Amino acid sequence: MAQATSVWFVLDLGTRAPVRPQELFPERLRSPLDHELSLSRNVPELSGLPGEERTYPVRRADIDLNHHVTAASYVAWAMEAVPEPLWAARRLGSLDAQYLEECHFGDTVVSSSRADGVDAILHRISRQGDGAELARLRSTWAAR
Repeated sequence: MAQATSVWFVLDLGTRAPVRPQELFPERLRSPLDHELSLSRNVPELSGLPGEERTYPVRRADIDLNHHVTAASYVAWAMEAVPEPLWAARRLGSLDAQYLEECHFGDTVVSSSRADGVDAILHRISRQGDGAELARLRSTWAAR
């Protein structure tokens, strides 16, 4: 069983930045937002040297209809950089993701990870060419 929540936003095509719907639409067109999550929950930055690192070319299978890398591909790359002993002994308990930059077909990404305490991993997905940080993730691991 699983429980999930998603948060959707409007993208300003000129600036390619998100715009909160309540800032864009008049009150009469908005639905109640009592279920809205706070977007201020940032994933901590993976600073210092990573414990694990993997490199991947962005394939066509990683691309969505807008020619961007899919959220699922970022998660898959992050999971590939989980240390084998942790992967074998525990199961994924939770995952927070923060997507920061666009990534496209033909780019090469670096998936880095480092322990964040006993049962958590910080992940960084970056573009190899310019070092831009594309996504930050934090996974927690539970007993099997």
